[in-house]
Amino acid sequence: NVEAEENDETREKLQLIRVKFLRLANRLGQTPHNVVVAQVLYRLGLAEQLRGRNGGRVGAFSFDRASAMAEQLEAAGNEPLDFSCTIMVLGKTGVGKSATINSIFDEVKFGTDAFQTGTKKVQDVVGTVHGIKVRVIDTPGLLPSWSDQCQNEKILHSVKRFIKKTPPDIVLYLDRLDMQTRDFGDMPLLRTITEVFGPSIWFNAIVVLTHAASAPPDGPNGTASSYDMFVTQRSHVVQQAIRQAAGDMRLMNPVSLVENHSACRTNRAGQRVLPNGQVWKPHLLLLSLASKILAEANTLLKLQDTPPGKPFATRARTPPLPYLLSSLLQSRPQVKLPEEQYGDEDGLDDDLDESSDSEDEPEYDELPPFKRLSKAQIAKLSKAQKKAYFDELEYREKLFMKKQLKEEKKQRKMMKKMASAAKDLPSEYGENAEEESSGASSVPVPMPDLALPASFDSDNPTHRYRSLDSSNPWLV
Repeated sequence: NVEAEENDETREKLQLIRVKFLRLANRLGQTPHNVVVAQVLYRLGLAEQLRGRNGGRVGAFSFDRASAMAEQLEAAGNEPLDFSCTIMVLGKTGVGKSATINSIFDEVKFGTDAFQTGTKKVQDVVGTVHGIKVRVIDTPGLLPSWSDQCQNEKILHSVKRFIKKTPPDIVLYLDRLDMQTRDFGDMPLLRTITEVFGPSIWFNAIVVLTHAASAPPDGPNGTASSYDMFVTQRSHVVQQAIRQAAGDMRLMNPVSLVENHSACRTNRAGQRVLPNGQVWKPHLLLLSLASKILAEANTLLKLQDTPPGKPFATRARTPPLPYLLSSLLQSRPQVKLPEEQYGDEDGLDDDLDESSDSEDEPEYDELPPFKRLSKAQIAKLSKAQKKAYFDELEYREKLFMKKQLKEEKKQRKMMKKMASAAKDLPSEYGENAEEESSGASSVPVPMPDLALPASFDSDNPTHRYRSLDSSNPWLV
């Protein structure tokens, strides 16, 4: 039977992938009982069962046999490990991309400077880490503000051209653990990355938080917060921003912590140890290699129709029905007033005054008319004309952003004036309110039945969802 022979061949290849991963984990000093190793082995077994259910018998290879075979090959040392991994590093400027690459190879591959931008162009380096061939692509630092997205697009398009022939297997998105952000200030940058590479770039991405040996900040009461809670909160902020930028709220990118400082605590083997006791380098490499192994198994079993050579191609992901129902029942956050959302904005107002109230620069509305050119028209321009066109475009976008910031500043000032005017009301209003509130709290009053709207109101557009499950003839 041809189908049975194909299934047997597929199971043998999947067993070789399982053995290869166990050999990689062994070289990184990780046992099969490691959480990441156990999860990858479980996913390989689950994928094999799905394949067997679709096309024939389920493979009977045991994990014990694969582990014994991997230990035997590593002990002999005669069988070469046919494996290589390409890693691309993305992130804001100054987060430690080049320093992390140097730490991975345990040698200075790229120069670093705390006072100057390190990487000026896209470049790669190839080396061997624990007997594993690793290629790392270093990229220039990106900027988070709206006004710098044109510069980010130029950098990202140069990165896209660089990886066109040899795409990376895994993407590391770097940010700092000790960088406290609010209101998703990195969303412009994340959306630019998504627009250039497509949402699928985040499907094989790992969030790397540098400066992981930083002490957690004090809590709201002045007490020291725990390190694990600090890491969890910061990881949640970055993961949530990536989910919004990718437009897929099911994404759960793994998080790895990194500390590149020479004063970082080390163990007896000289490996850098984080405050939670984790040795970060083997963990980061294991996550990266596991992603490559799962991609190989995915290609072998043909569970997804991803074109070869296009890891960032658009893939349609239909949400399962339980996830759709849980999203329907998920509560929405309460809308906040601008003063509640931003708090004290005096510092921001001062920055706006310095940046946008310049007498030398004209207003956006005072600029002469400007017509955007199409791609075909831009291609006909000379190099000097292209430079002048893009400079003018970037200048106009900066003025437009300043105009929007001015309008937001006026709105916040108006809200502050309204709040201060409410405070200046006669004191008898406040006294009466206090008396009423104190009297109401002392006398128990039964709460009336509230007329709550239906959970799924067909007249309310926020409650309308439409999804077609391709595997089942269900239209929700």
